[in-house]
Amino acid sequence: MKTAFMLILKFYHKIKLNSALLAGVFFIAQLSLLFLSNTLADTVSIQRAYHRIPGIEHSIYYYEAGSMYDPDAAIKKLPDFTADQNIKYLFQCYAAGSAEMGGEELPVFVMNEELVSSVCKLDYDASESTRAVLSGKLRESPKKGNEIQLTVRNKSGSHRLDVSIAEILSQEDAYLPYFHIGGSGISIYNIFWQIDGVILLDNGTLTERLGLTETELYPNGILVFDAQAEGGQAAVFDALQENGYFYKTYEAILKDSEKITQENLSSALPLPLLALTLSFLLSVSLTVLFIHMKSRTFMIYYTLGLSKIKSYFLIWGAIGLLCFIPLAVNLVIVCCSACSALDFIVLFLYFLMISAIALLSAALFYRRKSIIALKTKEAEL
Repeated sequence: MKTAFMLILKFYHKIKLNSALLAGVFFIAQLSLLFLSNTLADTVSIQRAYHRIPGIEHSIYYYEAGSMYDPDAAIKKLPDFTADQNIKYLFQCYAAGSAEMGGEELPVFVMNEELVSSVCKLDYDASESTRAVLSGKLRESPKKGNEIQLTVRNKSGSHRLDVSIAEILSQEDAYLPYFHIGGSGISIYNIFWQIDGVILLDNGTLTERLGLTETELYPNGILVFDAQAEGGQAAVFDALQENGYFYKTYEAILKDSEKITQENLSSALPLPLLALTLSFLLSVSLTVLFIHMKSRTFMIYYTLGLSKIKSYFLIWGAIGLLCFIPLAVNLVIVCCSACSALDFIVLFLYFLMISAIALLSAALFYRRKSIIALKTKEAEL
């Protein structure tokens, strides 16, 4: 093994600059592929989560005139839709305060139980405790299914709750409706955000128990109409506008979101495609350069008993090492960030691709300039 490694290192003699260039291209290609895979994964995760919202096909997103939530601004009065039989769900979010967990101060949010249960695909829980979802990068957290006591501190005081941990979302999966952004440019990508903190599921009484008022309520939300109800939507739209609210339909949100998806993919695709093309061309080119510049070296190896097959793997090892070094660096970067199984799969597949290219190139080009052919030509001379 040590001998093989030393032979591989000798390959880089007199072509160090070319080798360093190829290793740099491998590094950029891997990074760009990771960025592309994360973009695709986030896009798919958000779209799936959005379509898991109950009755989303018959919904509107309402918002105030301002584009961002300002807790110090005057809160407009949302019309009371509780008695309106045309409305099936009213999904909202409260900034409920903060709570300490594992020595860390975490923000606490209150959302509708139907909303979070559907988006996070939670199982039914007959427990009388308040259910909670922990999301984001937490230093320490209880396990799923644990019953804990949580003290929520806000403007109205401290409130102790018996809480059941319904789900723990990793940072890359912590996409939930946040409702803190409005404006005509609303899309599914700014309705859903990666939330760090504790999300309490409101079954109808939690806001009162925590002393929450309209000042803690984000002034945006989702209204879901009953698909069976006939008419009545125009009256809801009028009531919203009369109270200083605007709205955007499900169809309009999807249309704008599709445009953003295309723009994101259009900006994310060129660099990985260029890096992959350069990886292929430079891998083949450097393999040919190895064979051309190291023919005499291979003749010596041949006389010492190195077979043609082993020569292929020697060339493959030289190219593979140039790919493995940046791969190891990228693995460290991935592990230090919010890594996922997809990141490791992408890096592994890229390494396999480069290895296959190097091995096939060696077999293809080395056949025409094999050690046996060189020895035969030498004997003829």
